[in-house]
Amino acid sequence: MKIGFGIREDHLTLERVRRRWPDGVLVGDANGAYDANVAAKACEAFADLDLAWFEEPVLSDDIEGYARLKKSPVKIGAGESWYVGDFRDPVERRLVQVVEPSVSRCGGVGVQIDVARRAARKAISFSPMVGMNSVLSLAASIHAASVCGSVGVEYNPFPNPLQTDLGDGIANPSGGSIEVPRGPGLGVVIDRRFVKTHSR
Repeated sequence: MKIGFGIREDHLTLERVRRRWPDGVLVGDANGAYDANVAAKACEAFADLDLAWFEEPVLSDDIEGYARLKKSPVKIGAGESWYVGDFRDPVERRLVQVVEPSVSRCGGVGVQIDVARRAARKAISFSPMVGMNSVLSLAASIHAASVCGSVGVEYNPFPNPLQTDLGDGIANPSGGSIEVPRGPGLGVVIDRRFVKTHSR
């Protein structure tokens, strides 16, 4: 759930969703909207909402901000904007409880899997971030999650031609689960006409 509009408004939004979806896996994503002081207060305010985690409460490069939230009453997630070397300190210091590398930003599948395995050794959960990336990013992340174990894979339900029209091979989620793509490589067949049309 997109939040980051002020603690009171965020709590009301999350509370409404929680009331309508009492058994759902609810993540609040602030996209770095808060500084560490406000984020700490938000964590206290959200403690009664049974969040799976609070994603990016502070800016992605505010490592000391994450350090200040280490004892938060809610789990903290981050990593979608981190690159190869950016994971080392937060993972080693256990500054987050959920690490969320984006395969298209972190350095590729090998880096994503390495981050997941290093995180697991520190008892940090893994949830690959996909967002508004392509069907290739989604397929790679599903494969990584299937071999590393994850607490979930982000799936974007909103219109995105790079996810729906660029290639085929990923089934729609059903009952909160999604199948691992089958076939050569990532299991995605690229529509070359789409690529040609959009490569001018």
